[in-house]
Formats: sequence, structure tokens, C-alpha cells
Amino acid sequence: MTEIVIKPISDAASCTAVEQLQIDAWQLTDMVEVVPCHMLLTFHKNGGALLGAYADERLVGFVAGFVGLMANGRFKHASHMMGIHPDFQGQGIGTMLKLAQRQMVRQQGVNLITWTYDPLETANARLNIHKLGAVCRTYIPNLYGEIKGI
Repeated sequence: MTEIVIKPISDAASCTAVEQLQIDAWQLTDMVEVVPCHMLLTFHKNGGALLGAYADERLVGFVAGFVGLMANGRFKHASHMMGIHPDFQGQGIGTMLKLAQRQMVRQQGVNLITWTYDPLETANARLNIHKLGAVCRTYIPNLYGEIKGI
């Protein structure tokens, strides 16, 4: 396996590669579902996480999240999306990205990360619950409604 390097994404050129990776990772057919570069860079420049996984300088995975506020007024990190190129799935890159995200958030003094996932996607469930030790307290059917292009 090629060595994977995790590092922040902080420029427009690298961020444009994240747009393409979203298309590749989820086989999107409708660009309306792609989170655009300007939004991702806004996450990064305002305390959020935008981390890339690189194999030989090629972006093969990413995780993106932003600062959020809980009902009690405490800060949290809202992990919005993670994508791995199909050729690199099943190699532990998602775990590496989520652990790097956790480390970054802890360094900011934030001790809670929230995210959503489809529990019927077994790989996601295994990563989130088994590997990362997440606790699921809420189930919201069809939270995002119909996602176009998937």
C-alpha cells in the first residue's frame, strides 16, 4: 500500500480537487450536491477542519467540518462530510482522516464532534461505532430528504 499523508487543505487549487473527489467518491451525476470550494475554504478559514489524505501527492480522501454551537451554548465540531476515492476505499484512510480531525478539534479545545451517517451503510456504521467509538443518541429518518445525483 502507498503511504498516506494527512494534511490540511488551505488553497483553492487543492480545494478544487475536493470538488472532483466528491463526484468520484459518491459517483455523483448532479453537481448540485457538490459542496463548492468556496464553502470548504470558508470552513477551513473559520476554525473548521478541511483535511486531505494524499497518496503520492494525489488527493484520495478528505474530511470537512465546521464549528457548531450546542443548545447549551458550548462549542462543538460538526463533521459534515468525508469521501474516499473508490480505488482507495477499505484501506483505513477514513479512520486516519477521522482521527486527524479529532486531534485537530482537541487542539482547539473542543471535546465534541457530531455527524450524521446512514446506519444501513455497514462500512460507515463499522467506522463510526466500532472503530471510532461514537455513541448514537438520535435517529432521524430521511434527515436530508432526497439527495440528487446519487
